[in-house]
Amino acid sequence: NRDNTVIAPTRLRSDPVNVTVPQLIRNEFGAYADGPVVIPHVYNGRNKSFWFFDYEGLRSHERSTAIFPFVPTAAMWKGDLSNAVDTNNPCTVSPSCPTGFTPIVIYDPKSTDPVTFQRTPFANN
Repeated sequence: NRDNTVIAPTRLRSDPVNVTVPQLIRNEFGAYADGPVVIPHVYNGRNKSFWFFDYEGLRSHERSTAIFPFVPTAAMWKGDLSNAVDTNNPCTVSPSCPTGFTPIVIYDPKSTDPVTFQRTPFANN
């Protein structure tokens, strides 16, 4: 897989505002060959015949949709993430939380109770 436009991240760092979605260039190839049949003094088959060959090739040049289309603003590059969350989106805010944001709890995966299957949250998160 070769995609020079995505591999070169320096363009994104040097000019974060004027970045365009790159074209996705995929060149993927593979081949497989296998064995016996033999034939030197006409046949043998080494455990009776075989041979196999396979080739696959993919060439695809299209505008990339796999990349998240979000481009950080100049303020975000400087560390100001105050506008990163849309407060009008019900998926990111909760009126039950005093700050308005839905608290995200991170659980310890090694703390699963074998009876209730509940996990213990990490402290201070």
